[in-house]
Amino acid sequence: MNPHSALPNVSRKELAQRVAAQCKLPYLQVAPVVSSLFDAMIGFLSDGRSIQIRNFGTFNVLTHKSRIGRNPKHPDQTFAIPPKRTVRFKPGLVLKATCNTKP
Repeated sequence: MNPHSALPNVSRKELAQRVAAQCKLPYLQVAPVVSSLFDAMIGFLSDGRSIQIRNFGTFNVLTHKSRIGRNPKHPDQTFAIPPKRTVRFKPGLVLKATCNTKP
């Protein structure tokens, strides 16, 4: 359940069912395509590439540098926080407009 919404999260299965219904194709044909799409997106993002889907949004990989952290209870104790990569999603204009018009 999404803490910011009263509606439950959408699963991969529900997404594939919706695509199958809209395309009038059997779920068993659509499910592997949806899974392959997500696998391809994960592959591109793990390679450090961005994914831009027009009217939907852009997925970017951000690299955070290593830094020194401190224990709040013992400020004299420091430790190294290793560098990491995270994914950022920036919604497109059409997605923003659509989300803002529906209640």
